[in-house]
Amino acid sequence: MLCTVKCPLCGNWMSCIETPNGKPYLFCGICRYGFLLISKESIENLNKSCQEIQESGLSAPTLEYYRKKVGASD
Repeated sequence: MLCTVKCPLCGNWMSCIETPNGKPYLFCGICRYGFLLISKESIENLNKSCQEIQESGLSAPTLEYYRKKVGASD
């Protein structure tokens, strides 16, 4: 299961990836929108609003980016 939120620009699911510094980074493979959460409050809000979905729920470009970043394979 993945922590995801809807992209504010296109409405597709955005995958949440942890940066090397431990901060959550959200990325949409459809419209290429991404953002980094750095404040404690924003991370807490993400944890409250995060929806758990299967990898199959992500769009193909977002899933490809997610797998590349986390080192997962098909």
